[in-house]
Amino acid sequence: MSAEDTISEIQTEELQTELLSEEKPRCIEEDYELIYKKPHTLLDVSMHYCPGCAHSLVHKLIMEVVEEMDIQDKTVGVAPVGCAVFAYDYMDIDMQEAAHGRATAVATGIKRLMPDKYVFTYQGDGDLAAIGIAETIHSINRGENILIVFINNAVYGMTSGQMAPTTLVGMKTTTSPYGRNTDICGFPIKVSELIASLPGAFYVTRQAVNNHTGVRKTKKAIQNAFTYQKLKKGTCFIEIIGNCPSNWKMTPIEANKFIDDAMIKTFPLGDIKLPKGEDLKLLTQEKHKMTEELIIAGFGGQGVLSMGMTLAYAGMIENKEISWMPSYGPEMRGGTANCIAIISDKKISSPIISTFDSAIILNQPSMEKFESKVKPGGLLLYESTNILKLSNRKDIEIIGIPAVEEALKLESSKVLNMIILGAYLVRKPVVRTESIMQALTEVLPERYHHMLDINRRALEKGAELVEKKMIEASEVF
Repeated sequence: MSAEDTISEIQTEELQTELLSEEKPRCIEEDYELIYKKPHTLLDVSMHYCPGCAHSLVHKLIMEVVEEMDIQDKTVGVAPVGCAVFAYDYMDIDMQEAAHGRATAVATGIKRLMPDKYVFTYQGDGDLAAIGIAETIHSINRGENILIVFINNAVYGMTSGQMAPTTLVGMKTTTSPYGRNTDICGFPIKVSELIASLPGAFYVTRQAVNNHTGVRKTKKAIQNAFTYQKLKKGTCFIEIIGNCPSNWKMTPIEANKFIDDAMIKTFPLGDIKLPKGEDLKLLTQEKHKMTEELIIAGFGGQGVLSMGMTLAYAGMIENKEISWMPSYGPEMRGGTANCIAIISDKKISSPIISTFDSAIILNQPSMEKFESKVKPGGLLLYESTNILKLSNRKDIEIIGIPAVEEALKLESSKVLNMIILGAYLVRKPVVRTESIMQALTEVLPERYHHMLDINRRALEKGAELVEKKMIEASEVF
């Protein structure tokens, strides 16, 4: 062996030792509780899943929804045999293990004993569509009020990649080394279409998590399903097309591409069964149940207080519970001013709050004072012409709108607050634009009613600006 070969062999051994000694990626970032001031719904442990596996991503999406809906202590998950069985190692909620294929039967028992809990199963295609297909069909046919999360990666992932009921035609597995032959093995089962035909199925959708758009749609489907469970109308079923790079013998990038090139052609994405009629009306009412706690802050003369008052009047017009509490210095113009506005479908316990769902910031001092007060997952909307030093927080949505510039284009500096308000209502549609216009007739003195039209245009301009930013952001991904 040459000296060069010896050196190469030593370097290889050193690299292997280094890789083995490295800590695996963890579920959550360091110091999460310190940063976000609350416990995470994912446990702070190392992930064991293969690199690129969809399971870890779907775990995170489910737990993000649980956290955002604030139902951590009300949620029970059921995980059966397969890669899914490890879900309880990562999800910091009540979990129950089920025998192979029996997850929906176990979930039925839990939900019937504790009907106020949010109950979901987390199952792979081998578990649900093979040994568990009978339990699945009968549970859904009874309309059990649970959520079933079905991970379809077309193979038995844990047991070395055998052919599953969802394996594609021609796809090679350890038990179909020449590809799935329909003459011998039949066709892949389209489980979602089968489930959608059952009268007990309330909501059925198929999504994928191989790109940013798919991830967002999958999370939205999970949010919908947990919301629908409140209505007690039947079973929600989410099929998620995932990958299995190890058993597909592909890199994670190749596996994600395979989903687009092959999996989705057999299992097309989209909503398959949606609520309608009276159920849809109930859901619309449920979605609009909310409490929004907002701080608006800036200089006197920027329309800070009138913006909050207008929101409050609009909330009254829509029969919502409202609170508006102003705070300002003795100066008529140029001093600091802020107001707290709360708009809710429930009784408001107190108008005094220290943290906020959203903040509208119109000057630098207010940015420095209030940006830390926005709750994780909240919105910080600021006037970008006047504010140069921005927040560096990563746990909130931050949007800058050049309202001063746009107000000058409309030839009225007085409407910069309506431009900001229009932008805010796109991200937080707590009231309708028409309610804002009606409220302005109460807030504006009658001598300014000739400005109602320009205020409407300012609202529309703000909405247009933020919608443009959202489109640009989606194109980046």
